Amino acid sequence: VFDRLTGEYGFRVLNASRSVRTVAGDLRRAITNLLEEPAPPAEDNVSNIRTLRQKTAPAKPAANLVDLNKKALP
Repeated sequence: VFDRLTGEYGFRVLNASRSVRTVAGDLRRAITNLLEEPAPPAEDNVSNIRTLRQKTAPAKPAANLVDLNKKALP
């Protein structure tokens, strides 16, 4: 499942079988590189969000929801 999600969402794989210090350094560098990448145009982000919403079924509300505002003590 994770391999499929890696391709679908662009996840980056990190080898976590090494020492904590080494993995943390790799993770820090990967995050820094990600943050330094130029952001795509805003219109592309909106299109991507719409596409993702269309792919997923809308969530159904639970039948036994409790309105906490109505249950709050005075």
